[in-house]
Amino acid sequence: MKRIDCFIPFVCEEQARPVEECLSAQPEVARISRIPAASFKSTVALRQIAAEADSTYSLLFIKTTGLSFVNFALERFLAVAEDTGAAMVYSDHFKDVGGVCTPAPVIDCQMGALRDDFDFGSVLIFRTDVLREAVAGMDCEYSHAGLYDLRLRVSRLGSLVHINEFLYYDIETDFRKSGEKMFDYVDPKNREVQIEMEKACTSHLKAIGAYLPPVFKEVELSEESFEYEASVVIPCKNRVRTIGDAIRSALSQKTDFKYNVIVVDDNSTDGTVDVIKSFLDDSRLVYIPQDKTYHAIGGNWNAALHHPACGRYAIQLDSDDVYHDETTVRRFVEVFREQKCAMVVGTYRMTDFDMQTLPPGIIDHREWTEENGRNNALRINGLGAPRGFYVPLLRKINFPTTKYGEDYAVGLRICREYRIGRIYDELYLCRRWDGNSDAALSTDKINRNNRYKDQLRTIEIKARQEMLARWNHSVNQDEVKAFVEKQLRLWPEARKRFEDLERNIMTRELPTEDYALTVQYNPCRITSTAAKIDKRNLKKRPCFLCDKNRPPQQHDLPIEGKYHVLINPFPILPYHLTIPTRRHLPQRLTTLTAAMGPLAWNMPEFMVFYNGGRCGASAPDHAHLQAGLRGVAPLEREWKYFENRLEKIYPLSTTEEAELEEHGYPGRSVGLYILQDYVCPAFVVLGGRPGGEYYLLSKLLGALPVEPGQVEPDINLLAWRSEGGPVDKDSLVFVVFPRRCHRPECYYRGGSEGLLISPGALDM
Repeated sequence: MKRIDCFIPFVCEEQARPVEECLSAQPEVARISRIPAASFKSTVALRQIAAEADSTYSLLFIKTTGLSFVNFALERFLAVAEDTGAAMVYSDHFKDVGGVCTPAPVIDCQMGALRDDFDFGSVLIFRTDVLREAVAGMDCEYSHAGLYDLRLRVSRLGSLVHINEFLYYDIETDFRKSGEKMFDYVDPKNREVQIEMEKACTSHLKAIGAYLPPVFKEVELSEESFEYEASVVIPCKNRVRTIGDAIRSALSQKTDFKYNVIVVDDNSTDGTVDVIKSFLDDSRLVYIPQDKTYHAIGGNWNAALHHPACGRYAIQLDSDDVYHDETTVRRFVEVFREQKCAMVVGTYRMTDFDMQTLPPGIIDHREWTEENGRNNALRINGLGAPRGFYVPLLRKINFPTTKYGEDYAVGLRICREYRIGRIYDELYLCRRWDGNSDAALSTDKINRNNRYKDQLRTIEIKARQEMLARWNHSVNQDEVKAFVEKQLRLWPEARKRFEDLERNIMTRELPTEDYALTVQYNPCRITSTAAKIDKRNLKKRPCFLCDKNRPPQQHDLPIEGKYHVLINPFPILPYHLTIPTRRHLPQRLTTLTAAMGPLAWNMPEFMVFYNGGRCGASAPDHAHLQAGLRGVAPLEREWKYFENRLEKIYPLSTTEEAELEEHGYPGRSVGLYILQDYVCPAFVVLGGRPGGEYYLLSKLLGALPVEPGQVEPDINLLAWRSEGGPVDKDSLVFVVFPRRCHRPECYYRGGSEGLLISPGALDM
């Protein structure tokens, strides 16, 4: 019968003894262990619990207050655990506040229930084998986030089952109203705690395939014309005491651009409309009365966004709040322009109705960082205030028609793809008063709100998982060919150039004693051959590899988490591809090496190549590879001839061979070589399967000269998968051409002495 080991936090005998007496009276309890309360939520404590737990189930009582069970409660816990195979069970309970007992139902834990303050109650019962497995996998030592880390890990191993029954009494000692508790997590004294919670949540998102790196789309801020540069949006209903303050605050803003104030009234009945109309002598005020259908706050926002007078940027002001001073709107617009972001979040101060500061004072949400804010947004319950939005994008997304969490829903959706800018200076006074909608919420209302935000997070996590699955898949040859064929059907101009390559482009063979070189006459290549790539011209022209600047007909195939596959609209090879990074990064081999080997290996009919920033790359400001069908470039086509004439330069000693072996290279033929009997000097790296070539390439690149002011040697690089090579049945071949200059002297000569040649990897 004794199937449960219990673990309780220990403060003192007076606190612990009643809990132990309650637990020891239960026939299912095998043992009770005390864990110091100060470390109960630490990883160290959880390791101790996992080591001591012997029974089938482990009960963790996570509060330092009293506990009392209803009859047969533990039997019910275990019956549900066994019937469902749950990894953890928890239940509804009663809350005893000063001797008054009230129901305290909790909610189901869904995928998006990532809040570190998610209320499971105080009694958590784990299957001990799952608890041990979760603790064994812990690779980070937390002082505060251990228990949070545990429940996230357990959720990946099994289900967390909520028993919708009242099974125990929880003694409550925190008598504050819900509105006073909701900002505890941003209390400055909890900063260390928050950093740990963020780290645990980020690790979980990586484990479930929902983590997003800091890679953002940029918005084109001038894509539409607007009469007003900004609009302050004030949705309201029955705010006769405060709406006048809000409107005065909005109209007092000082700007050097046109702005207006849009007030959307949702059928107020308390005199709010009369107050609004008293400001209509100011032409900047736009009044939108809603019809009698359901709108809520989200619907009121949508009415403002889609109004023809709405400005380029919409800046929030709640109907019972005010701006800090007259610069708020101007500062928002400045950040939009500087950071090219889709949303901006400011900083606010909690006050009472008379603007006197309330604890915790300044709410600046510093947990929102450029590097990890979009991931941490799935852990916290809000993104801060005031909020500003880029209207053309928001008109596509829209707010959900709800009276709670509408701003959080939009913020999650935006940060999935776009940057959210931050202002950490105080811009806004958030007033707490008895008329506030969230001043003192019932348990049912709190649960309803939390359930909705958890659902928003669940939707967002699934959307991110789906997006990342599309991005992270390893491309294969058939998929690429199908993508190219579809693109050519949809893009007539590109299709004609590919057809010209097959029908009209002229080639001529230049035979040598043992092999032939090929000359190709292809007038379209003048676009890249004569491209002006100096810094001044690069700065002037939009990058044609960035999403926002590509032709609408040029679709992309996301791969390997960081890259797109595009068709090259000016081809040299059949199935000619350009493979840029998602982020706008300078052309560097270190940015692209991780993709080059897998692409060459997974597409054996293709050759993959890299042109250094000063070695034929027509877009040196955006990192990219290229690829095309094999059998055209003479060096690759005649490889069997050259392979037998390679001169090995590393490894040459047994010590070097051992070093190579340590880096995963079996076989004597793997290594660095000099290419002999070719028309220009080149090095060759022969490797096995993808991955190990990084070591050999870095060995070679480290030996080549780097020009002052440059970060890598000037090179061209070709790679392909060689069938029946010397290492495995198949192996990878990398040919590296060191370069002295970008273009030969004849490129710059005039008249008959000029020769328009700007060699890239294929030319070499």
